[in-house]
Amino acid sequence: MEVKEVCTDMADFYISLAKKCFPKAKIVIDHYHLIAWGLQLMNSVRTSLQIVHKKKFEIKEILQKQANQLTEEEFQKLQPCFESFPEVKVSWKIVHQLRKIYWQKNWKKAESQLRKTIWLCKQSHIGEMEDLARTLKRRKSYILNYYISRTTNAKTEALH
Repeated sequence: MEVKEVCTDMADFYISLAKKCFPKAKIVIDHYHLIAWGLQLMNSVRTSLQIVHKKKFEIKEILQKQANQLTEEEFQKLQPCFESFPEVKVSWKIVHQLRKIYWQKNWKKAESQLRKTIWLCKQSHIGEMEDLARTLKRRKSYILNYYISRTTNAKTEALH
């Protein structure tokens, strides 16, 4: 039996290992790992600014939530941080756009959303978001391979 797909995180090691062991398999970047990477970069923007400006906001958990799942109260808690650090707001919006890649009905729409997200990252002129753009561009085909069969390793990750 031939392996048709390998679902993995974005690490070069795992991707090269999958290619070597399963040369005919499609590589699929698991969406959880991609979103986690975006969230990590967004949080890095927030923590760096808080350290530099000696101003702390206790909003990490709220920032992790999907924008459409925030309560009005949670959204209001974000506003002082967004006003003090517009870069956090921009990064947060980019992560929301990143999530939208996986909300699309098909590959073509997902590819369009991915291009939009890369563009927004580049336009932000925020180092971490520009890094995200480079990663998205480099891993584009593996990200979009999700739309072959909507493969995810969520069950494996849950067990792990």
